Amino acid sequence: MSNRVDMDLAVKRVRESKVYLEAAAFMKADERHTIDQQLELVQIPSYSNHEELRAKRFQELMQAEGYEAYMDEVCNVYTVIPGSGDGPTVYISAHLDTVFPMDTKLEPRFEGTKIFCPGIADDTRGCAEILSLLRAIRHVGIKPVGNLIIGANVGEEGLGDLRGMRHFFQKDGKKWTHSSHWMELTLEIVSALLTAQRVRFAIRLHSMVRAAIPTGIMAV
Repeated sequence: MSNRVDMDLAVKRVRESKVYLEAAAFMKADERHTIDQQLELVQIPSYSNHEELRAKRFQELMQAEGYEAYMDEVCNVYTVIPGSGDGPTVYISAHLDTVFPMDTKLEPRFEGTKIFCPGIADDTRGCAEILSLLRAIRHVGIKPVGNLIIGANVGEEGLGDLRGMRHFFQKDGKKWTHSSHWMELTLEIVSALLTAQRVRFAIRLHSMVRAAIPTGIMAV
């Protein structure tokens, strides 16, 4: 019970902090920009195992925000914000792939505040939110203690079998930490209405000894 209380207090402190409030306010004001990028990305076909075109555009958008954007052999795209101390390395990621074949018609349709298009939510919204998060970090001037890795991965859906995350933790991830433990934060945000959002956080702890095999999962 004490661990739960400690976590609740830690979350409360974060949510009441000036940095968090400023970043949250920025992202709320940034909503129109975020939706515009969501609409652009959703019209780029990105069926699992065929994410190259969307990955390239996502890399360009990340670079346009002033960040160095890496793309690995499987088309994961990410940037690294170096930490200032000995904190844990945290990976915040959305996924680039969708479940819709490459010949799917991708033309957004609007009904009032609703937007309809294959893949508009899962996880194109998450990719657009990643870009907004990067803008918020720069705007507020957030300086993490541990390394902060932010990006988008490939192969999350069923056909992909998590190949993007497997590749990262087996290879590239070792460049950014000397620790044997990771925390991965996968963010999916679904917006059916512009005024309402449903947020899901899934936190996975990884061991570099058994790369890409979760050692624990906690859903909030």
